[in-house]
Parts: sequence; structure tokens; C-alpha cells
Amino acid sequence: MNVDQEPPPDARTVHTFAGCLYSLMLVGSMFWLWLRDRTDVLATTALGNHGLPVALGAGLLGGGLGAGALTLASRRLRSLRTIEQRLATALGPLGETSILWLSLLGALAEEMFFRLAVQDLAGLTGSVALYTVMNTGPGFWAWAPVALLSALLFSGLVLGGCGLLAATTAHALMNYFTLRRILPS
Repeated sequence: MNVDQEPPPDARTVHTFAGCLYSLMLVGSMFWLWLRDRTDVLATTALGNHGLPVALGAGLLGGGLGAGALTLASRRLRSLRTIEQRLATALGPLGETSILWLSLLGALAEEMFFRLAVQDLAGLTGSVALYTVMNTGPGFWAWAPVALLSALLFSGLVLGGCGLLAATTAHALMNYFTLRRILPS
């Protein structure tokens, strides 16, 4: 290890940061809906129009296909591999429980915020644009197409009547399989 490099954070630090960030997103999304008198959208969007089996099935299919596509893209594009390596270094080694916890909490918080609160106010275009911008930035521009396609997948599941459960399931699977693939054991 280079002397100038800091060691990766321990799992407790990652948990604390993620827990705070995602809790703010969850509370913020519900507060934002409450301010607009739109909390009822959670009940009408949760399972969508097609019921539990379709919501889960669509989420599992979308998440599996998304994770597979990201794996293939990462193998072919050095820029994506570089970003994944930076993320892996920032997170450090995490155990199975930590990876599962981050995958589920991150997916729930982001879908509640972007697909429920933002999409309800700003529609597909606003939700996709904000998600893409917030998942990229300086040094991460190569991630913009991944964020854009992921946002379109998740929003499409909700708009297609598969509900927030489908989008959250797909998002959690993509998070989980990506973290399992890139993080050191």
C-alpha cells in the first residue's frame, strides 16, 4: 500500500454513512409527499396494478438482466472497471451481511425518493434526469450511461404497472450482484 493512501473504512463507518444518507432519503421522500398531500401514492404504487407475483417477477427479471448487462459492460469498458475499482476501494472489504444490508437499504431509499417522490412530481423525465445526475459527477462521468439505463429500467417498471416493489427488487439485485462482484472478500 502506498504511504499516501488512507486505508479503506471499516464496515461500521460504511454502515453509519449509508444509514444516515439512506434514512434522510426515506424520511425526505415521505416528508416531500406529505407536504404535497400525496402520501396516498405509496399505497397505490407499492405493488402496482398487476399484483405481488408480477411485481416480484418483473423485479427479479429486470434486476438479473441489469446486473448481467453491467457485468458484460464492465468486462468490455475500462472506464467502468476503473469506477468500480474506485468504489471498491472506497468501501473496502465488506461481509455478506453488510453487502446485503447496503443493497436492500440503498435500493429502498433510492426508489422511494426517485420513483415515488420525484417521479410523482416531475414525471419520468425529471426522475430519470435527477437520478442520473446524482449517480455521476466529477471522475464518474463514464457511469452516466449506467445510471441513465438503470433509471429508465426502474422508472419503466413503475410506469408499466409493476409497482415500487418491482423497481426496488431490481435495484437491490443490481446493487447486490455488483457489490459481490467488485468488493474484495
